[in-house]
Amino acid sequence: MSPINTIPNGTNAKNSPANDFWILNVTLATDKTPRQIVFLPDGDIDLTRTNLSDLKDANSIVPSDTTKTRFWQTVNWLFVTLYWTSLIDVGRNRPLYLPPSNNTVGQFLPSTNNIFLNETLLYSFYNFHYTSLRSFVAKESISSLGYSSPEGFPTVFLQSYF
Repeated sequence: MSPINTIPNGTNAKNSPANDFWILNVTLATDKTPRQIVFLPDGDIDLTRTNLSDLKDANSIVPSDTTKTRFWQTVNWLFVTLYWTSLIDVGRNRPLYLPPSNNTVGQFLPSTNNIFLNETLLYSFYNFHYTSLRSFVAKESISSLGYSSPEGFPTVFLQSYF
């Protein structure tokens, strides 16, 4: 995922799940031009920003016995949960975007779409895990979410020279 992508309508966007959409570039082995799949915060593909021919080409890598929509939702789930978990692990609830130029100031992106702070998104991601991924990840039943917001928890980042 690169910091800036040109989306199909020609505008530039900071490519982050913190925004109202993020872009996954899928490069097929036979081509150098990536296919762009644009995801919404809830994990659905944004069909207004995704070029349908790009989606059709990208679908060629999806195993034939897999639901294509569920495959892309799983890819989104993996990227987005890793993204927000990594930020939370280092004590951030939103990303800091640093432009490529050294003489510009960084900009915090919103925490609105943080899956750990937005209860609607948390439920959506949890529900997807529970209904679609749980049987592949763990055999035991998850009876309740048992969730506490990361706000207010002290974060310690340890470094070792060992």
